[in-house]
Amino acid sequence: MEAIIEFFYDFLENVAKEKTRAFFPVVATFFFFILTSNWMGILPGFGSVGVWVEHRGERVLIPFLRSANADLSTTIALALLSVVAAQYFGFKMLGLPYLGRFFRFHRLLTPFIHLRGRKRPRGRSELINFLLAFVIDLISGVVEVVVGFLELASELIKILSFSFRLFGNIFAGEVLLIVISFLFIFVGSLPFMGLELFVGFIQALIFTMLSLIFFMMATMGHGAEESH
Repeated sequence: MEAIIEFFYDFLENVAKEKTRAFFPVVATFFFFILTSNWMGILPGFGSVGVWVEHRGERVLIPFLRSANADLSTTIALALLSVVAAQYFGFKMLGLPYLGRFFRFHRLLTPFIHLRGRKRPRGRSELINFLLAFVIDLISGVVEVVVGFLELASELIKILSFSFRLFGNIFAGEVLLIVISFLFIFVGSLPFMGLELFVGFIQALIFTMLSLIFFMMATMGHGAEESH
């Protein structure tokens, strides 16, 4: 276990550098929880042993055990924790300036601030140049405000994209194994079980790395994002 944790820590350190110590507890918990849940769903009895009940005039199987990530409630909770953790790290490392990522009103006020102390334009050409510059600055400010609200909306959309991606892949794999087990003997379903082991690992790694990337983006600061 120590070797596995050390390898995973060194792997994350190549991406997060000096921020690894802050991110590692959350990121590692995501990875090992999701990986364990995904692989447990492949064990015999998961999703296939349960009770038959009547539902809307049809008999359906309610399994006693199933993969945690085959339930949308679990994946939504994981996605929500990932997004909230990104905001936490952003506030912790950047403070109140982190809000500038979402609320970019300063650029909108810049044209009006420039009006103070500006000399009155003389002649038609100076007036046209002045009005043109004012309109361009005003449009740029409006665009910045819209971009900020889009950033805020993207944080909410991440919850849906994170949760449905993980849920869809794991639930589809669970259904695939159940169907294959009815069509073929045990030996015939072994390749599909191996595939699900691989998919379970990849999905855990994707969720973990995306969370780490979002943590890094949240702690870069508004200025770093603009330069990027």
